[in-house]
Amino acid sequence: MAMLSSWRWRAKALLFLLIAAGVGAVWFGLARDRAASPLVVAASSAAPAGGPAVPVTEGRAETRDVPIWLSGIGSVQPLNTVTVKVRVDGQLDRVAFTEGQDVNKGDVLAQIDPRSFRAQLKQAQANKAKDEAQLANARLDLDRSTRLEAKGAASKQSLDTQRAQVAALEGACGVNGGTTQHDEDCARAGVARL
Repeated sequence: MAMLSSWRWRAKALLFLLIAAGVGAVWFGLARDRAASPLVVAASSAAPAGGPAVPVTEGRAETRDVPIWLSGIGSVQPLNTVTVKVRVDGQLDRVAFTEGQDVNKGDVLAQIDPRSFRAQLKQAQANKAKDEAQLANARLDLDRSTRLEAKGAASKQSLDTQRAQVAALEGACGVNGGTTQHDEDCARAGVARL
């Protein structure tokens, strides 16, 4: 029994020594890391000057742009968006702006080939001239029919027919004023970018 109690006493003493050695090792490691820390060295006035000296220069203060480049993922939302709707059809002849360029209200953005519009204009002018010639002829026929009807040589129905034909040709001449989409061949900016 005496042997058993001495063996227990030795085991307890050995365990106590191991714990004390572990605590001492941790304490020594922390104290060494703390001494090597730059904050402690900088804060200490008696720190040894073991590293190389950092040169310090002086200069005149000035104001200038500093290039700052930030990279990241995101999306851009424009302040204004413009939907360009087609008013006329045709071949795109030229684009009068570059991407990202500032434009003012009324600036030409694109131009469609005007040859087809010029052909339509000439055709409308020819149709107008034809309608005006037919109108002049119908007015002459109406004058003749009016004089013949006054003498009793023409019927009232033919006079009414001549009047209706003159009115129809007058309406056709009013509609065919020679206008086409010729002035719409340039797409202009409706909103200026700020």
